[in-house]
Amino acid sequence: MVPRHPTPRLLAASLLLVLSGGCSPEQEGRLAEGPTAEPRPSEILLQAVDAGTGEALSDPAFTVRHLVRFPITLDAWGVESVSSSEPYRIEHAVARDSLVVEVRLESDSYHRLDTVLRVPRGGSTGPVTLPLARRLTQPEPSPQEASSRPSTTTPTRPAREEGPEEAGPEEQAPDEQAPDPDAGVDRSFMREGDRAFQEESWATATNYYMRMPRPSSPSSSYARDYARARVRQGISHIRLGEWGGALDALEEAVTLEEPGYEAYLFLAQAQCTVGRMDAGRQTLNDLARLAPTLPSAERATAQALAGFQNANCAYQEFVRAVEPSEMQATGPPAMEAYQSFLRQGEALSPTPPAVTAAMEEARARIQEIREEMGGGGSGL
Repeated sequence: MVPRHPTPRLLAASLLLVLSGGCSPEQEGRLAEGPTAEPRPSEILLQAVDAGTGEALSDPAFTVRHLVRFPITLDAWGVESVSSSEPYRIEHAVARDSLVVEVRLESDSYHRLDTVLRVPRGGSTGPVTLPLARRLTQPEPSPQEASSRPSTTTPTRPAREEGPEEAGPEEQAPDEQAPDPDAGVDRSFMREGDRAFQEESWATATNYYMRMPRPSSPSSSYARDYARARVRQGISHIRLGEWGGALDALEEAVTLEEPGYEAYLFLAQAQCTVGRMDAGRQTLNDLARLAPTLPSAERATAQALAGFQNANCAYQEFVRAVEPSEMQATGPPAMEAYQSFLRQGEALSPTPPAVTAAMEEARARIQEIREEMGGGGSGL
């Protein structure tokens, strides 16, 4: 039996808006409690599909975890294993203006998907199609298959016997270099992923990026391009609300050479969004150590946006607060973190566009926290 426990409260972090533009996959911010009315059943139907094909999942069943975010209700959550060929119904009677539910879908062959769905009081919506990106699993080949497959490793040059007329190692040409093991690698999946990414076809992009062959050499030009493509894959997963897939792609990207500073920002974003605050802050510390090596044109932007993301991690702690005492403990540090970022951004001249957008978001977040705390508390 699947253990029953509530899902974490997930908000779509704003760093994606700052760096890449566009709309957030869900409404951000907390929802204010509205006036009560007559309770009415509100219904959400959802259907999980394969992101690559648009058809039903290949797995016969998947797990749905849901938690009612609004109105705030104790124990309004559930975990259930359901058929992948039938829509899944979430029904809850509410006396507020709408029902908002956090949903997590899990299936053995697919990356986890986290999203938020809403329906007006007394209404019905769906089936809402939720695309799941397939995991890349490489089954172990049978002995017969292994023996018939060509080797993917660089062949070892056979040793040769030196005769009197043969040159020793010291007489070889000094500029001779070993061949690039990734020179002939298939880049077609990367190209198709990039095309889908530019068209904002996020599910298609992730499907192609996940099929890219791994580089054989960490120092090849393909390895650098592969790392950057993994970052774009992570962004695509974030657009889809697939935080598990985003973590998989971005955690790999930062282990490779030259993934770009955006890899660390998006990884910290994903980690803090799913509640891994310590990991997110450690990723930002890694970026701080990397920043001095960046080109001067990127360094100030990277350092400022790291401060913004650090504030977003503090904000995530605030939005998870339930009791007033928790809000009083987490709200002021979040506001101070945003204020610190604003001072950092105002010191830049000229201010990079990405930092300007982040500053606008930071001011809105400070105001939001003040209002939720009933006037601001700390007076920041």
